[in-house]
Amino acid sequence: MNSIKTRLLEHFADGNTLSIRNMYLVNISNPAREVARNFESVYNIPLIRKKIEWKENGSSGYFYEYSLSPENLEKAREIRKKLINKNK
Repeated sequence: MNSIKTRLLEHFADGNTLSIRNMYLVNISNPAREVARNFESVYNIPLIRKKIEWKENGSSGYFYEYSLSPENLEKAREIRKKLINKNK
């Protein structure tokens, strides 16, 4: 299994959020691309996208924070459990 897929599954199944602020935790460089390619399409689990707006030193912008709904969190945990049992 692709290591990015595994890291994303572990990260989200633990109940964590993902954004450009903490993308280093799963060692990726483009969260928008990686969650679509290596999580949502692989596991067929949609993520919640929360738009975070910021202003600092005369600049402003936004980014997205990705997370799982409570129902999808349980699905991710079930998938993780099946993968762990499969690899034993």
